[in-house]
Amino acid sequence: MCVPPPRAPRKRNLRSDLRFLMNLWNDIKQRSDSSKSPALIYHDLSLVERILRDQVSANFSNIWVDSQDDYERIVRFLNRFSPAPRQARQALHQRDSTL
Repeated sequence: MCVPPPRAPRKRNLRSDLRFLMNLWNDIKQRSDSSKSPALIYHDLSLVERILRDQVSANFSNIWVDSQDDYERIVRFLNRFSPAPRQARQALHQRDSTL
């Protein structure tokens, strides 16, 4: 079996990860500073948010979703954690059939 050597992470990916983690830390710190103990200051990302974090890149031009809740979650997530201006458009599929 021949296993290729691991590729070095691209600077763009590292910057994106760093930006995400810095924004996340700032949110956690703000919640910690403004909450009385005991308080929930962090919760794990939802499935939709993990997919956005791990899979969506600058190559995406559209994100389609057929749930109003998921659509709102996507918009909030992209507004908080993506670099501005965001080029990918989010679209809510509002037909009788699902995606």
